[in-house]
Amino acid sequence: TKSAVLKPSRPYTEYNIFFQLEREYILQVSLGLQPDVDARRVFDPTREDYVGPVLPARYRGIILLNDWHIPGKNRRRNR
Repeated sequence: TKSAVLKPSRPYTEYNIFFQLEREYILQVSLGLQPDVDARRVFDPTREDYVGPVLPARYRGIILLNDWHIPGKNRRRNR
């Protein structure tokens, strides 16, 4: 059926990426909230299999989930 076919997710725009990084920066640095995340789920841009760009210096100290940059990961299914 038509509903069973999944469309590929579009990549994030520059603004989407900026917004996600800035939101985490505000939560962690300005408000002092630290995420309760298992060390295996923390994003590490120095890993060999990471192919994205280097994070700006402002965001290098924040904790991100390893899938923060994957579009559609929180997409809800329509029923």
